Amino acid sequence: MTKIPMSEFMRNYCKEQHIVFSGFERATILWNSNLVRKDKLTVLRDIAETTSDETLRRQIEERLFYEAEIERRFVENSGGNYIFGVSFDDEDRCNGHFSALESALAYGREHANKTFEVGKFPIADKAPPKARRYFHLNRYCIADRLGVAVRQVRDEQTEFYEDPHQENPVAHCEYSIDGEIIGIWSEEAPYPIEIGDPHRFENKFFAPPNPFERGDLVRVVGDPELGVVSTSQAEWEEFLEQVECGLYVDSVDTCITVEFLHASGEFFHHHPNPLTLERVTEWHNEQEWALMKCAGELLSGKGELDYFLALYDENKERHSTEKNGG
Repeated sequence: MTKIPMSEFMRNYCKEQHIVFSGFERATILWNSNLVRKDKLTVLRDIAETTSDETLRRQIEERLFYEAEIERRFVENSGGNYIFGVSFDDEDRCNGHFSALESALAYGREHANKTFEVGKFPIADKAPPKARRYFHLNRYCIADRLGVAVRQVRDEQTEFYEDPHQENPVAHCEYSIDGEIIGIWSEEAPYPIEIGDPHRFENKFFAPPNPFERGDLVRVVGDPELGVVSTSQAEWEEFLEQVECGLYVDSVDTCITVEFLHASGEFFHHHPNPLTLERVTEWHNEQEWALMKCAGELLSGKGELDYFLALYDENKERHSTEKNGG
């Protein structure tokens, strides 16, 4: 059985607690993980071949067919109706435009530091209509959170429409420096799956094991930032009770809140899945470690705010000095 992506800390925790994930849960975890697209699709095929859940097998087959179709259409430009724009480092502007995808990929591999994106832009008077709308409404979410039965508000999945300005790409791919597709988004093919359907593995919510308490020091596996958990076990249990009472949730809600210390010395918060976290018991920088331990104590109701602020200012000053070459 292929391992699902999670930290070794959580893998060991699940083993100790005898927690076993169903095929549906494994597919959900996988699809919403940070694995590159190729690895996701490979593991999905493995799950589809071994599962006895016919619903899951059908859903995976639908997903695999759609992913193959949008990749096929992204490459297609036999009529010369599109140009390919290359951008780097999350820049909004394109650094180069090419009539052939092969030329765009060669340019990206040569000039990218790590990853690059290729957008497929239509030539206004040549491109065919787009196959799906970029903006859509999730009828499940709206019906729940507005407290009304919204029956008619949904995206027409197979509707083709004209974009008179043709300013936006019909598809774009993120590539690794060796030209492997990391992720792909497309409006070129009809989307066969209802947006936000909580019964599908891509969107399904399940309560992951969460051994973390407010104030615990953690990091997301593979990331460099040290963080402190701000979601308490009481808040987590209250949230799960609301889910039991009918609160709309999907895979995006499979998370807790963590405050991370950025390389700039500032804090930012993020919502990782507990499965991606590992508990941290030591750190390479003593000043950051002292600050984060103090933050954990403060969140746990034990620390002193003045002491935390003093450590925070010292850490910020250190970052400022290092940035300016001091």
